[in-house]
Amino acid sequence: MRKKTGRALVSALSLTLVAASLAACSGNDSKDSGTAGASPSAGSPSGSASGTAASSPSAGDAAKSPKTGGKFDPPVTITTAMPVGDDVKFRDGETINDNVMMKWFRDNMGIDIKVLWTTKTVDDYQNKQKLMFASNQDIPDVMIVNDPSILANFIEAGQLKDISADFAQYASKRFQDSYATQPSIWNSVLRGDKKYGLPLPGDGMAKGALFFR
Repeated sequence: MRKKTGRALVSALSLTLVAASLAACSGNDSKDSGTAGASPSAGSPSGSASGTAASSPSAGDAAKSPKTGGKFDPPVTITTAMPVGDDVKFRDGETINDNVMMKWFRDNMGIDIKVLWTTKTVDDYQNKQKLMFASNQDIPDVMIVNDPSILANFIEAGQLKDISADFAQYASKRFQDSYATQPSIWNSVLRGDKKYGLPLPGDGMAKGALFFR
């Protein structure tokens, strides 16, 4: 799998968390929620926007794809996976990999997000992750991991990348400040001083939501 720049990785992790928030809104009262957009777990089993965006070691920082004006040129491709419930409806002619959200990422950020596989439910999604770990399959560049035990397995097996340096170098000040207000949020992904994922901050609401001002 082609390696990715650290900047592209942080961008993709951030986009994944945005999509997770959007997905949590789309699921209504169902646990089996999904999103017609970028990666994540389409909401946690509780229906809230929670989880950890994790990346594989192959999503590293070897390739050089300069970013100018907020857009990668040439574009970079980031792979992911997600549950997509039956409640998710696309516009006519759109698909999980070709829709208005994915098009926005490509056109405005130069990031081509490819969904490698989907499941109907969050439970199936987590079972698929367990199977991938047990059979030592390649994992997507970026994905949401809701189950702490699954996350721990991937970390201990060396299948996730330490994003500490990438986050410090490439995340915006505002984005970093949002995590600085809740330093304990990193606990689930910390091993020593290494961060093996980007946790999704909770909003304290029963249902996840993404607010724009």
